[in-house]
Amino acid sequence: MQERREDGARFAHDAWGFRQCLRGELYMKCAHRLVAVLAIPMLGIAGGMAWADGPDAAIVAQGGVMNVWQLRPVAGHAPVATVAGPGSVKSVSLMCDGGTPVIAVAVKSKPRAGTINLSLDFGGVVASVPLLRATAGATLLLGDLSDSDLPRLLASHSSGVARLRINGVQQGNLPLSGAKPTSQAALAPCYRY
Repeated sequence: MQERREDGARFAHDAWGFRQCLRGELYMKCAHRLVAVLAIPMLGIAGGMAWADGPDAAIVAQGGVMNVWQLRPVAGHAPVATVAGPGSVKSVSLMCDGGTPVIAVAVKSKPRAGTINLSLDFGGVVASVPLLRATAGATLLLGDLSDSDLPRLLASHSSGVARLRINGVQQGNLPLSGAKPTSQAALAPCYRY
């Protein structure tokens, strides 16, 4: 058991990085690192900086994750942009991991096995991202944004909402207040706009 943990820790810091996890190579061994990195925004622990326009600043979701995009510092890593999600989605977070732009979606219940499709509709322009579970029983879904237009779409909005769907099922509206500055700051080291 100890040997497995050491192998997992070595892999998490290996040059293969997160992209290999998303491709399914030793996926279970590196997911623990991302879960640890994302624990701060997922749990809504204070310490982040929120960007909000007007009355949105006063709206706070249960659990402390705000309904406006926030930039949360994470020791030893680039900051994480996060926002509370609608429906079965607890939160949506953006971050860089080993040079790869990543979306992390925390859901309220364990999703089915296999690839899960997240789509965001920005008033007729739709961005879809395939997601995988972080670990076998996890409620954390991860996706690679390297080839996605989603960061560009988020960076072009600072207010309004995007309709969020998981596997085609409407979950509700994802707030876009503050999406531009937080997503750009979180993904600046790993995504070219």
